[in-house]
Amino acid sequence: MVQTLVIASGYFNPIHIGHIRLLEEAKKLGDKLIVIVNNDKQQILKKGKIIMNENERVEVVKAIKYVDEVFLSIDEDFPVINSLEEIAKNNLHFNYKIIFANGGDRESKKVVPETPICEKYNIEMKFGVGGMDKPNSSSNINKLMGLEQIEEKIIKDKKIENIKINPKIFKAYDIRGEWNKDWNSESVYNIGKAIALHLKPKSVAIGRDMRISSDEIFEQLSSALIEEGINVKDLGLCGTELTYFASSFIPDIDLSIMITASHNPGKDNGLKITSKNSVSLGLDSGLDKIRDIALSLTEKNLDFTNTYNQNKGILSKLNLWEEYKEHVFKLAKLRFGDILRKRIVIDAGNGIGGYLFDKIFGCLNLDVIKMFWEPDGNFPNHQADPFQESNVEELKKKVIEDKADLGIAYDGDSDRVFFVDEKGRYIPGYYFAAFMGEYILKQSQNKEEEIIVHDPRYYWATRDIIIKQGSKYIPSKVGHTLIKEKMRKINSIFSAECSGHIFYRENNFAESSMLTTLLVLKIISEQGPLSEIVEPFFSKYPISGEINLIVEDPKDILVKLEQKYCMGNISKLDGIGIDFSEWRFNVRYSNTQPLLRLNVEAISKEIVENKVEELKKIIEGKIINH
Repeated sequence: MVQTLVIASGYFNPIHIGHIRLLEEAKKLGDKLIVIVNNDKQQILKKGKIIMNENERVEVVKAIKYVDEVFLSIDEDFPVINSLEEIAKNNLHFNYKIIFANGGDRESKKVVPETPICEKYNIEMKFGVGGMDKPNSSSNINKLMGLEQIEEKIIKDKKIENIKINPKIFKAYDIRGEWNKDWNSESVYNIGKAIALHLKPKSVAIGRDMRISSDEIFEQLSSALIEEGINVKDLGLCGTELTYFASSFIPDIDLSIMITASHNPGKDNGLKITSKNSVSLGLDSGLDKIRDIALSLTEKNLDFTNTYNQNKGILSKLNLWEEYKEHVFKLAKLRFGDILRKRIVIDAGNGIGGYLFDKIFGCLNLDVIKMFWEPDGNFPNHQADPFQESNVEELKKKVIEDKADLGIAYDGDSDRVFFVDEKGRYIPGYYFAAFMGEYILKQSQNKEEEIIVHDPRYYWATRDIIIKQGSKYIPSKVGHTLIKEKMRKINSIFSAECSGHIFYRENNFAESSMLTTLLVLKIISEQGPLSEIVEPFFSKYPISGEINLIVEDPKDILVKLEQKYCMGNISKLDGIGIDFSEWRFNVRYSNTQPLLRLNVEAISKEIVENKVEELKKIIEGKIINH
């Protein structure tokens, strides 16, 4: 005789008489009753409040006499589609007849999102189980318990202005937006709750830059995490690379968060979230889930009760400066004091770079001329973005005036670095990537096995030096998160973006501007002036520099370019890149702004200039292609 398996589902938050009636009647329909308990993520997304966390609800439902088995939902949206499929698969060999029992709040197959999966596995759907009169729901019980009044009081006591989260602050690689306009203290608190619910770390290291709002963000973020039973390690004022180090090399750290908006204006702030082994979270790797939960919490005004762990976490200080200094010198294969005396000019841009430099290199015998050294979240002198050469004009002049051996410029959170040679010449990130890539490959004992991941905007110089060393090269889409992901997959030894992000396999594929600084000092001490080292790249591989163009229909522009230059070697890895024998270009969408970004390289400056003008006319709509 064929037995019948009955499946029911619910939030049970809290459990009430309607649930009992549903389960009692569901059990009568068959021989075995499995109850799906919706998880905390589903609860937050649908109702916004958690009175009992998922573990407590599972325990309570297990104790009900009608229930044979409890299944904690594996779904991340409201329906229990994946959970139903998993249960059906697990019970196929029993040859059960399966029934999905729905309560009085569901009327027919037409309004039930689980209908397609039930049809796929021949699951019979029954409605009105337990009675058609829907008893007091969880939301009504919440009202009776006075939770709305509690919620209003807590929000009032916190004196938080009701600013909703602007979804646009969730970027491709991080969270970033204008403080007290796009997000605020309540937003940060809810993002902290979302991090706890989605990632469930046991211990989180948090660092912050010098922005005016960074301390306030730390307070709200750490409070949310601690309330969820998560231990918070306060790294204090630091650069992003220290948070990468914490998540990579400190065993009991599950997650690190850097409070920064990098090179953005002072009114902005943000979060860079990094999981174990410095794996950055992007919109396609978990940040989207955090966004959805945080937006739901904000929209539904969560009542700030504990939702994940009944035990509170602990806040403590974590001083990693000595460990990180040793780490950087070890990777550079240097001892403290090995560097020859050099005169260097450093433009910290009032970001965190100067503070970081003092912590790591105070032991070196260097003559340092400091520019805009004091961390100042208002950035009073210039934007902390050395990718734009206009921001390093004063540095270039200072290098010449003081007859320095080297100029260095860091961005706001010091995860990017640019250099100026002793002649006051700015070194584009492309040339630096080729020069440093060559140096890294020469240090390897297995050159023929090594792979360098390259930026698709420019690559001829990188390609040539890699081929010369007998190694391999593979392109990646632009973006530090994407490049690190690609490097991990193929165990790439090195990569560098034109924007100044420099990645090292030995640093767990993460950036370190301090390691890069140390390596450059080592190289010019051993090989001579930087100008002589990079000169071949300037002369042989002229480039346009990145040109930003605002257009109404970027997709149409890319189609036009493909039609116009269809005889070239076309790549659509990131935007469109087309190669010819004497020149090439790349046009791509900006990941952070409504722009098209144009880059051209060629065998001569004249060709670069001509092709830039030609391409700009097409992009700006002055040439129509047929």
